[in-house]
Amino acid sequence: MIRHPRFHAAAPLGLLLACGALLAGCASAPTRFFTLDPVAPAQASAAAYPGPPVKVLAVNIPPALDREELVSETTPGVVKVHDLEHCEAPLGLTARQVLVQDLAGRLPASAVLGPASPGGDGVATLSVDIVSFHAGPEGAQMQASWNVGLPAVVGAQVFRSPLTTLQGQGVSPDGAGTSQAFSALLGQVADQIAVTLPAQMQAMMAARALAAPRVQTTTQTTQTQSTRRF
Repeated sequence: MIRHPRFHAAAPLGLLLACGALLAGCASAPTRFFTLDPVAPAQASAAAYPGPPVKVLAVNIPPALDREELVSETTPGVVKVHDLEHCEAPLGLTARQVLVQDLAGRLPASAVLGPASPGGDGVATLSVDIVSFHAGPEGAQMQASWNVGLPAVVGAQVFRSPLTTLQGQGVSPDGAGTSQAFSALLGQVADQIAVTLPAQMQAMMAARALAAPRVQTTTQTTQTQSTRRF
């Protein structure tokens, strides 16, 4: 018996409809883009800052986290990549810009310079190293350190902070929660810098002032000895 042609067409048509529904479902999930935001300081800004303005050079991000998709280390050794949730710009560059804004809200306005500002002998430099970051409903955590240095000074006038573990509140395990947690913990880094930097900068400036006369004396002695040879 010959089967009616419509029975042969029924199976491929159903398969095509199923594939079409699947593709439509995939197309209905657009990529979302997130950025970081500055956060308010934990305490009042410093009333005085005894040092030169600080230029924020970089916020260094681990390679595993510095990618187009938002990434969070959900547990030690386990990384979650948010395929459809991307960073608006490279994470390191965005973090640097937000850190400038965070510090400007914690230090006197003239004490903080952006990365595009000119440097020079009268400008200190600041870099932050983020070693790890993870966030989820159970909480958020970041390990970070920072260093600040005086350029063109006598001796190595650089302060390096110890590696510190920062804790944050639990967030939703998605791009919005990840970016929110990162912003909050970066604000804690800015809090630490604002509290520690004035005293460390004063100590570095004092060490510079003490070292300068010794160098001048050594230079004068060398010049005198050179003159006597002739």
